Amino acid sequence: MRFHRFTVPAMPAIAILLSAFISSCGDNGISISDLKGEIQRGGKRPAQEVFSSDSGIVAMASNGKYVYAATQKGQIFAIKYPEKPALLANLGAVCSELDFQNLTVLPDGRLCAVRCEQARNSIVAIDAAGKLTELFSVTDHVLSLAANRSGKIFIGTWIQEGKISFDVNPYHLGSAEFVEGKLYEYDMETRKLTEISSGPFPVWICVAENNIAYVSLWGDRGQVQPDRGSHLWADNYHSFWLLYSEKIRIVELPNQEPVYKSLPSGFASFVMGAGALLGLGATKDGGPGFYLVEGSNRPLKLLFQDPSLDSKVSALTLHQGVVYFGTPDGKVLRIK
Repeated sequence: MRFHRFTVPAMPAIAILLSAFISSCGDNGISISDLKGEIQRGGKRPAQEVFSSDSGIVAMASNGKYVYAATQKGQIFAIKYPEKPALLANLGAVCSELDFQNLTVLPDGRLCAVRCEQARNSIVAIDAAGKLTELFSVTDHVLSLAANRSGKIFIGTWIQEGKISFDVNPYHLGSAEFVEGKLYEYDMETRKLTEISSGPFPVWICVAENNIAYVSLWGDRGQVQPDRGSHLWADNYHSFWLLYSEKIRIVELPNQEPVYKSLPSGFASFVMGAGALLGLGATKDGGPGFYLVEGSNRPLKLLFQDPSLDSKVSALTLHQGVVYFGTPDGKVLRIK
């Protein structure tokens, strides 16, 4: 072994080595704990592009090594910036404009996604080589999907009856004679699918570091009226404008007890870390964007250096403690 003597003072040398170590081992973005402090101070954050596709990003997940991004065309990419992204699988389009692609990581490291099979939603596992294995299927429209470390997969769905109408850009639910949300649990060991609740729309499911699943529930079963004045926005992918969306709550599974008393209007997809939620929402004063929710405190908006990003988020995930998000024009960015 050959040793080299540094000619710089000891402390600067240590600082240089530490900086190099952090740069080589850590993700080059701001951690959610530090981001929380920046939001509280009102600091404006930059966002760095790490991937670009010719199709909008509709779902994301992370296994700690790769960020996975699904496009509207059904392609799933594995991203490890600055390396070249790899196409992991091509699932094709979802069954209808009423269904939504979702990604989550299973306890064994495989990716889990939604694939259309003969007009039904097949929930599939995807291994590192891109091989697909069907786990189970549902006939409802898929809304959300998440897995915990105990082998439970949670899937949020919705059904509709009678006439239904949409606006453009691209999935605004305008009116329906009847809608109802459902929440299921699939046990990977027993291979049993169980309905655990019905009524509100389970727009988003997030499994936190404590292995507890949290669900963003909207409204209740019933009729949706075409008067958009009383409807609220979800995000650039789901884009729900629901009559009952002011009745938004986040519940903890399995007891389904509400948590986080103070929420933005239309709070949809979110990540959890550092004792708080950071997700997509909208308020009358702040408009759409990322909002920090902590306890019963007033939701605080994340300010970007580029304000146009507020309305350009269609998916998000937490990767190595850093928030990554996708856009409708096919970009994946991380908050710095």
